[in-house]
Amino acid sequence: MICFLLLTTFAVTVPAAADDAEARVKKAIDSIRDLKVDGLSEDEKKGVTSRVNKALKVLRRNKKVAVPTARKVLSEEPQDSMLMLELSGFLMKMEPTDETLREITEYLVQADPSVNSASFFDIAFFMASKSCMPCLPAVLKILEVDRMDDIRFKALTREIGVVHGMVFTIGQYGDDAIDEVSSHLASANCVVRRNAIIALTDLLPLDEPATLQAIALEDPCPEARTAAWHGLAVFANPYREELTLTRLSSEPVPTSDEKFALSFVLSSVHSEASRKALEVLVHDEDPNIAFVARRALGLDLALPSDVPVETRWRGKVIGQLETALRTDHLYAKPDEGQYLASLTKDDLPLVNRARAAVLSRLSDECLYDEWYPLRGVARRLRARGSDSDNTAK
Repeated sequence: MICFLLLTTFAVTVPAAADDAEARVKKAIDSIRDLKVDGLSEDEKKGVTSRVNKALKVLRRNKKVAVPTARKVLSEEPQDSMLMLELSGFLMKMEPTDETLREITEYLVQADPSVNSASFFDIAFFMASKSCMPCLPAVLKILEVDRMDDIRFKALTREIGVVHGMVFTIGQYGDDAIDEVSSHLASANCVVRRNAIIALTDLLPLDEPATLQAIALEDPCPEARTAAWHGLAVFANPYREELTLTRLSSEPVPTSDEKFALSFVLSSVHSEASRKALEVLVHDEDPNIAFVARRALGLDLALPSDVPVETRWRGKVIGQLETALRTDHLYAKPDEGQYLASLTKDDLPLVNRARAAVLSRLSDECLYDEWYPLRGVARRLRARGSDSDNTAK
């Protein structure tokens, strides 16, 4: 009799427990529909974040029911961006496989990453750290994000803005992302064009993007024009001085941000005409513009194109870069003087691959002690003329 009662009780309670789990999961998912975080006040953000975290906690506790339910909801409701971001992130953490990453890519390319850029960054960084090439279309959705300035991670003491967000996501793909990012220069979205240019100035393709000059001169969006002027300096466009001087004297009057970028362009050229233009900008009412002009006039930033290769350090430098490819660590802050004396422009692909590799660690150390110094080296190597003729000392 006792056995019969136990079996009967078990048969009755198991379905009931399953029904309760389904109800909890459904309620949790319903609680995060039609939400957004970006653009809200701090108090509103805290409220939404708390609500989402509680829902995700319920899903994790009921994983067996929540995982298939999340998949069903994602396949049937591709209009709710918050739902797509949070459920995609949940699936990624529950089943972090290549198959899952490819699956959620399908949903992320339809989502608006700006509804919760922190959740989007979390997913995009993980995809990039796994070198998931099929995921790149989803990762590139970060180009649509205008602002992303409230994201913090334990290993970073500073907030992640959109520029560093792109560094830690797109940057991990290195040269493999260049063509896809370049294609977004033709986007109808101003923010996408701006961000694509910024990303390319960090990826540093050997050839300047073909439309960059046209964007600087003709783009209707001031933000895209500003980024393009900065890009012309980074890519050392041979006509940048003439173009900049013409823009400074033309209508419409450059915005402050655009003028800041124009002063940056002039600081990359050393001629009497540029010096005279900078002497005017020293008195600009915008202190940032005046500062750039003063710094340019007080410091010769030109890098000779005929710097010879220093063989004493080359083996050490190449060894550090190759170690970074194998281990994601340089294990030493790059000595810019040794790097520039040891490397030629032909070594730029190796430097760029090493820059991409260290980003997988997502920390202050990799960003400020390794990636930024390597970017400075890469930019200065790229600014040289043909280095194939350089001879070792």
